Amino acid sequence: MVTLEDVSTRVVSSLGDLVAIDGMNRDTVFATVGAEGLKAAVAFLVDEIEARFLMSVGTDHRGDKGVYEILNWFALDAQRLFFALRTKVDPSDTHVPSIAEMIPGASWS
Repeated sequence: MVTLEDVSTRVVSSLGDLVAIDGMNRDTVFATVGAEGLKAAVAFLVDEIEARFLMSVGTDHRGDKGVYEILNWFALDAQRLFFALRTKVDPSDTHVPSIAEMIPGASWS
């Protein structure tokens, strides 16, 4: 059976410095990726880990963290695990690559 540690190890060994693992709870890996690595990270999760995109959540953290955040949620259905991929967005440069061309459903999220 694939564990959270297995998933996080595969992500880090394949994507290197593009992704940082922030932590884990009983069923979720939390990671951060910069805007420049977002598409590579999503492609790896979907193509190699066989994760299914669930939703994107945007949060305004300018008051407490000075940034916006986008949290893309993925499910690893067979393992009953989740992967939360966070991208911090500088309010002075809010451009973030779209993942909708890779995951058509992301345009509805």
